[in-house]
Amino acid sequence: LPPEILDRVIDFLHDDLDALKQCSLVTRSFVPRTRTHLFVHINFESDDDLDAW
Repeated sequence: LPPEILDRVIDFLHDDLDALKQCSLVTRSFVPRTRTHLFVHINFESDDDLDAW
């Protein structure tokens, strides 16, 4: 399949974190696209966590 189609499939899964995690393990070529959805929000529990990051 063309990469554009695969990107659309991954984009369709944007709200299914478990599916995105599984997709990221299928092939390295999926990793960048899945990361855009998996890491769109980063939560820190405390200021210390933020400082450590």
